[in-house]
Amino acid sequence: MPAIDQSVYNTKEKLRDLIRNERRIELAGEGQRYFDIRRWGIASSVMSSIFDLNNSRVQERTWNDKYILMPYPQSAVDRNAKLASAQAAKGY
Repeated sequence: MPAIDQSVYNTKEKLRDLIRNERRIELAGEGQRYFDIRRWGIASSVMSSIFDLNNSRVQERTWNDKYILMPYPQSAVDRNAKLASAQAAKGY
């Protein structure tokens, strides 16, 4: 990895964009990018429809904000009845 030019990446936002781009490149082939975009809260802008070279829609994608949080495991819901109502409130 080349050295980071501190005069170009001199703010927190610029450095964060550099790190996110580097993780995008590194993790895309490993299947880990999905978890990053959920954690960073950028899934609604990143998970958009896919187009081919002829600008024809290949895959329609929509993002629902309830996908940010994972549902509780069934074993946890079985042990604590209050989790069932909390999970229902999330929309699962």
